[in-house]
Amino acid sequence: MRPEIFTRKIHIVFTSTLLILISSVIVCWFLIYSMDRAYANGRVTEWEVTESENFQVFLGTIPADPRIGVLHISIRAKELISDEFSTDLRVSVSAVGPLGSSTVEEKFFENDPMDSTYFDGLINVDKEGLWDISITIVQDQTTDSAVFRIKVIKTHPLTGAITLAAIIAFLIVLGFSGRKIFIEQKRSKKTKDTI
Repeated sequence: MRPEIFTRKIHIVFTSTLLILISSVIVCWFLIYSMDRAYANGRVTEWEVTESENFQVFLGTIPADPRIGVLHISIRAKELISDEFSTDLRVSVSAVGPLGSSTVEEKFFENDPMDSTYFDGLINVDKEGLWDISITIVQDQTTDSAVFRIKVIKTHPLTGAITLAAIIAFLIVLGFSGRKIFIEQKRSKKTKDTI
């Protein structure tokens, strides 16, 4: 007499569940491996800080280790006198990269609608190496500037391809498992109807 786990109906459900679980673990592993740390509010996790004449300036990037392509930059400015983050500023950013890269012309950043102490924008960095990010802050009649140096790295092209392949494999296994369960339920319904 065979144990109940090896009966055809339970075996299919058990195998399908096991395949879905294994596929889910593999997909989650690839997703976690290939993405940067992200928090629920999507904010920057690591900040670089420097001081200008009137402000302590914070610069953060998403991803935390800047890569070639579009780079999200967040800026905050804390007044040195009042020790509070300012909201009534005009913040612009320009960037100069290594030899052979294109320069990023001055671009004005907008206040974040959820928290107006953040100034967010996107720039395009097209070459790996050290980039000088120049930030200009205008408040009333005063103008301050700060320069940050960030290192842009090149990403490995296989990371995205492996993640995509894992997701496709997961969906295929999920589809076959669902199909098998559906067919088995149909068969069991037919056998119950004939009895």
